[in-house]
Amino acid sequence: MSGYNDDIIVGIDLGEEMTYISFGVVQGNMVTTVASSQEERYGIPTVMCYDRDKDKWAFGGQAAQIAAENKDVLYSSLLNDAVRDSVNHVPGQETAPDSIRRLKVFIAHCMELAAAAAGKKSVYEPIIALSIAVRYLDENVLKTLDWAISSIRGEIKLVRFMTYSECFFYYTMNQPPEIWRKSVLLLDYNKDVFKKSILRVNARSTPSIVRIEEGDITEMPPFDEANLEESDRTLTELLQGKIDSPLANEVFNSSSVYLSGLNFEGDWGKDFIKFLCNGRRVFQGQNLYTKGACYGAREMLVGGYVSQKFFFLGQDKLRCNIGIRMMSGGLEVIKDIVDAGINWYDLHYEEDVMLGKDKDICLVLNSITGGDERNCIIRLDDIPDRQVRSCRLHLVFSMKSPGVLNVRIIDRGLGELIPASGTVIQEEINIYESER
Repeated sequence: MSGYNDDIIVGIDLGEEMTYISFGVVQGNMVTTVASSQEERYGIPTVMCYDRDKDKWAFGGQAAQIAAENKDVLYSSLLNDAVRDSVNHVPGQETAPDSIRRLKVFIAHCMELAAAAAGKKSVYEPIIALSIAVRYLDENVLKTLDWAISSIRGEIKLVRFMTYSECFFYYTMNQPPEIWRKSVLLLDYNKDVFKKSILRVNARSTPSIVRIEEGDITEMPPFDEANLEESDRTLTELLQGKIDSPLANEVFNSSSVYLSGLNFEGDWGKDFIKFLCNGRRVFQGQNLYTKGACYGAREMLVGGYVSQKFFFLGQDKLRCNIGIRMMSGGLEVIKDIVDAGINWYDLHYEEDVMLGKDKDICLVLNSITGGDERNCIIRLDDIPDRQVRSCRLHLVFSMKSPGVLNVRIIDRGLGELIPASGTVIQEEINIYESER
């Protein structure tokens, strides 16, 4: 870790309603959540408006107040609006949509708050790593976030996007072992959306494999702030198993329970919390994801205990090793090109190969969760006929979703002797169907 001095890592939980910000130094384990103001405690509402009197943007609760007083536009749904406009953006159009620019300004404001809380006078100089946490990541969300932070990538050594699930993993594995000795249950309750995540550690493997199972809790009626006693009673019965649901068994098998989400705030839920506290540890707060984002960025930047001891097999992780079957020195070999365990959106690999006597490419898929080795054949009938090993192919691998591998094959010919034909073959492979 030498050489980083007092550089800081910032984690931003970019929620639909609220945003939470944390920071930590590289050379230490402590992570601190930023308190933007006494009223807003550890979060700021994910809203902004333009203050015409001061000719600058306002954020959070201050923005809501200014918009109400001046009848200005209050911008909310910052990420969702930016994703929508990013999808509809015309390729080649240089000007970014207004929603993208607003998201960029909001993220920069969060970074300023983190730098100020850490006692730094400037923003980019002390921040060496930035991690932004969102509930889910797909091709459109990734494109939008990447666009929003494009201007600061050169200023920061590491920029990562994480799902809440991955943040849950990094947060939990940075806690004492007694927290996760059995399964760990996370209940996330916002408005009428009630989600659960169950983290389990298989300590019999080396490294220990960690899985997270996610699902919706549909048995709970809509949250009613006017009748909190009824919500408390229903949730208590749900946890006790009086209402038919797998949740009661999941609670029973847990050593710890985390309560997150705006619905868990306020002075209610004494009965269900009392029940949860019987035989297990219970934690309540809104900064699990932002702190997990910080822990994860630190681990990716300098490595540490978590990456050495645990292998996280989340839904966004590649669950198979990928290789290419090829000839080398007269022998058939399998060249490994991608290792299991990386996030699907991080898979970018390029390789040049010489085409053999068969006009195909054979990918070899080895699942780390069990099963036999699988071969996936990509036919190259559109490549012109040539002598054996006189055609160089450029292969580009990427993924557009957790289970779909994109393979782009470009005919590069063989120098001046055999000009390239310009043929490009695109193939999409469902790698987990291939396992079956």
